[in-house]
Amino acid sequence: MQDNDNDDIAVVTFRSQTLLDDEHGEDLFRLVDVQGRHRILLNFANVESITNAAMGKLITLMLKVQAVRGELVLCGLSNELTELFELTKLDRLFVIRDNEADALGAFTPSKPRGRPTAA
Repeated sequence: MQDNDNDDIAVVTFRSQTLLDDEHGEDLFRLVDVQGRHRILLNFANVESITNAAMGKLITLMLKVQAVRGELVLCGLSNELTELFELTKLDRLFVIRDNEADALGAFTPSKPRGRPTAA
């Protein structure tokens, strides 16, 4: 798993071909719980399969992100993973885009962090 920043979006690219439950779950949770990241993009371009337990971790991550009013976007799903998400109806829970560029565009524009101006 590789974690990069794009503006205030944490971009996570999985390196494993198969995602297992104990492989990345806690690292992903730390992004929200410890690092305070509320905008996360998960790139599945290298992933060919995912265990049921790892799917559960993704759902838990989504709930954590929603609890802090954040956004979670997935991209790069193979045809097999796309079919799995559709069969399980998880395509209705997650925002899914074809590629990283489209996924970055799916996030709500961030608000400027400058100091308020006096009126």
